Amino acid sequence: MSRLARAVPFLTLIALSIIAWPARAQTWDNSGNSKLNGSFFFRQVMYRIGDQYGDLSEAAALYGTINFHGDGSYTISSASLVDSSRGTPQVPAFSGTYAISASGYGFLSSPLAQLLFSTNDVIYGLVSNGVFVGSSTDNSVAINDLFVAAASSGATSGTFKGAYSLAYMNAGVGQGDPAEAYDALAQLNPNGAGISIGRRAR
Repeated sequence: MSRLARAVPFLTLIALSIIAWPARAQTWDNSGNSKLNGSFFFRQVMYRIGDQYGDLSEAAALYGTINFHGDGSYTISSASLVDSSRGTPQVPAFSGTYAISASGYGFLSSPLAQLLFSTNDVIYGLVSNGVFVGSSTDNSVAINDLFVAAASSGATSGTFKGAYSLAYMNAGVGQGDPAEAYDALAQLNPNGAGISIGRRAR
């Protein structure tokens, strides 16, 4: 038997493995869906770059209460939207999906993308200690965004205490002039009684 004849079965096995690999890679571990379960306070902010100079064309914030059902679906029935291009339109009740792996990493359908642009873009992030933080990447509408959701159960001003790191960004005031953009980092130490002592991070 020639070397080529002996190699054919081996090469065929490799080819079949390569063809079958993408189908297996599309399976997502959603065994951690129960990590998002119940009522959460959420906020999603986004901005869009309008030209080659970095000027902003639109900025929006969506915030309120989101209910995760622990099975990969969520509903939003109470939320407010502020949009620089649309004012403050009424937000209808709507639903979406999510998938969280055992490690806490996962994704959910973007509420803002769904509401404003009718797209199916997703937010990738991580859930830990009852808080999910994420953003969308390679989205179809070229937005920059941040999504944060925290479990509302037991959340009061009295529970806001301890050491926190704070990050802040202003993408530009007025018409979105990039020359006015700035950011800040700080350390907060709230005492649970409405007083927070902060210092700038160096």
